[in-house]
Amino acid sequence: MRNHALLIATAVIVLACDHREDRGVPAKTTTAAIASATVSTSHQGGYVVLPSFEPTALNPILRTTADIATPLIFEGLVGLDVRHEPSPRLATAWERSPDGRELTFHLRKDVKWHDDRPFTAADVLFTIEQVRTAKVLTAWRGYFAAVESVTAPDQHTVKVVYRQPYGPALAAWTIGIVPRHAFVDQDFRTSELNRAPIGTGPFRFVRWVQARSITLEANPTYWMGRPKLDRVEVTFLPLDQQLRALRDGKLDFAQITQPDDWGGEVQTPEFRSAYETAAVAASSFSVLAWNC
Repeated sequence: MRNHALLIATAVIVLACDHREDRGVPAKTTTAAIASATVSTSHQGGYVVLPSFEPTALNPILRTTADIATPLIFEGLVGLDVRHEPSPRLATAWERSPDGRELTFHLRKDVKWHDDRPFTAADVLFTIEQVRTAKVLTAWRGYFAAVESVTAPDQHTVKVVYRQPYGPALAAWTIGIVPRHAFVDQDFRTSELNRAPIGTGPFRFVRWVQARSITLEANPTYWMGRPKLDRVEVTFLPLDQQLRALRDGKLDFAQITQPDDWGGEVQTPEFRSAYETAAVAASSFSVLAWNC
C-alpha cells in the first residue's frame, strides 16, 4: 500500500453530493466521495467533471485501465465498502459451504439493465463464460482459474464450485456483470457495445468523444434509487495537468502525485481555504515483463 495525495473540489457520491448547477454542459460523477471544497445540503440536479484515463473499451472484462466511467456503468455481485470489505451489490447475500469449496449467491430481483431488460443469473453465467474462454484476453481470468463450475439453480441464484478453497473468491466477484441478451450473435471482443455499453449501474452511457471525454447520465430506475447528480462528465486528462485544470474551474477533482505540488501550493492558506484535501491509501502493483 502507498499513500496518494488526492485533491477534491466537490464531494461526489452516487446518491448524495454537492455539485455544479446545470449550465448546459455535460456532467459526471465518481464512485465514492473523499472530500469536499464547499459543504452544502445535498439536493437533486447538477453535474460534476472528473479526470480519468481513457479506457480501451467500456467493458469490465476487457478493461485494461482504471477509468472512472466503467464502475459507474457496471456492477459486480459484490462491492467493496470504505474499508475494502466485501459488501452486497447485485447479490443481496451469499454463503459458503463448510468445506469452503462452494459459494452460493442470492441475486437482487429488482435490478434492470439500462435497456429495461431484467438482470438474471443467466447474465452472471455469460459473464464468467467470457472470462474463462481463451478467445477473450482479460486480466480477470486468473481470479477464476480455481473455479470448477458455475451454475444457476434458478433465475436469482448462482452456485460456484471451486476445485479447492479459494481465499479471494468474494473479491473476484467484484467483476462487472455484462448483459447476455445484448451480446447475442455478436463478437464479444469487437462488439459496438464495448463503446456504447449497457449496464446496471447508477449512470447510463450517453456518448464517448475519442481522446476527449465520456458523458454519463443518471439511471432513473437504479435499484438503489436515482442518483442525485443528473450527469457526469469524464474528461481524459494527464495527472500533471489536473491541478491547473482544477484551479481554472475545469475539474471538480484532482489527484496530486508530484511532491512539489503537494508540499508547495496545496499547503498554502489561500489554497486550503478554497479546496479541501485528503491523503488516502491506495493499492497498486508494478509488472516487469519480457518478450521471449
